[in-house]
Amino acid sequence: MTTTRLIRGSFGVDVSVEGRTCVQTDASDRGVVMYGPYEERDAGAYQVEFGIGLADATAPLEDPICVHIEVMTNDGRHLITERRILFSELTQGNAPFVLKFGLTEARRLEYRVQANGQVPLLVAQDVEVTALPEARTTVSPKGSQHRAWEYEREFLDGYLRNVSGVVHIGANYGQERRYYWLLGLEVLWIEPISEIYQELVDNIARYPRQRALNALLTDQEGQEIEFRIANNGGASSSILPLEGHAELFPGIEYVESRKLVSTTLAGLVRSGAIDISQYQALTIDTEGAELMVLKGASGVLEHFDYVKCEASDFQARSGNPSLRQLDELLRAAGFAQIGRRDFGMGPGHSGTNWDVVWKKVKPGEPLNEPGYTLPIIFDPMEVHGIEKDG
Repeated sequence: MTTTRLIRGSFGVDVSVEGRTCVQTDASDRGVVMYGPYEERDAGAYQVEFGIGLADATAPLEDPICVHIEVMTNDGRHLITERRILFSELTQGNAPFVLKFGLTEARRLEYRVQANGQVPLLVAQDVEVTALPEARTTVSPKGSQHRAWEYEREFLDGYLRNVSGVVHIGANYGQERRYYWLLGLEVLWIEPISEIYQELVDNIARYPRQRALNALLTDQEGQEIEFRIANNGGASSSILPLEGHAELFPGIEYVESRKLVSTTLAGLVRSGAIDISQYQALTIDTEGAELMVLKGASGVLEHFDYVKCEASDFQARSGNPSLRQLDELLRAAGFAQIGRRDFGMGPGHSGTNWDVVWKKVKPGEPLNEPGYTLPIIFDPMEVHGIEKDG
């Protein structure tokens, strides 16, 4: 067994717990507490033991994920194994949490502890690494013993671990509210349908750091627009008429049309309705109006690090933008695609529906600075996660 000292992050204060040097964080601290030391390890089986505990006994809402522990290689670009630790698993003081893993060849390793902005933590500044006798060569499964995060694989949402806030345009009832809360995010929901907005407000009332605005976003301010409301709880409502979407989902139809006055994301920021400094991720789920929303974010888009949109490379709705059009606009704004997944084909296999994530390109930005975590992880392992609705 060897004791290895890690590198401190950019927040917290040094304290001593039973003779062990630790960092104590505040409840609002979110990001990398400890990382490094980029040590070489030969092929073989290992375990690494972290010391983590609660700085006080104040309980948060329900039982959230409070801290992540991870083993990585390739300068933080490849995740070997990880665990998400729930509040209920933590005790006051300092307790051991172990990750076991195998290496098929020599690797330069990083051990990382990330706070999730839920509770004040005590994190030991060193880890204990032990070589195990059996030749284990498979990685440990993802997730805590209670929850794994199918979301991050199925919905490409692993990038949200890199941010502290998200603007979600096209909120509907806030189906992702619990997932966002478990990540400790500041969330601004934007929903155009007034009665659904009222239900959204009720749904997010119990979740701290989440608020909502009732607005229709396009690329024009003060324009009266015909907005079509769908019969599936408003989820498929849109500015645009149905086309291929109606063939794919014959049970979904528009049941009402009403006039709404549009605004833009840039306009909301100028008016003071949004403090853009709180948000680094932008999710747009506006059923074909994504390009309009992005054009209406001119002058604001550069404040985000990530953008996620639904896109179709066929006419799901009359006049909806193609994936190529969205990609061209975002590339011109300095973003590059980092992941996409298909969630359905067009009529007669004429095209594909996509979820797509773009990331702002920052040349030369290191992956391992404190506060910067992981890119999207594509992991083929079968895991079970929490439901989207909360």
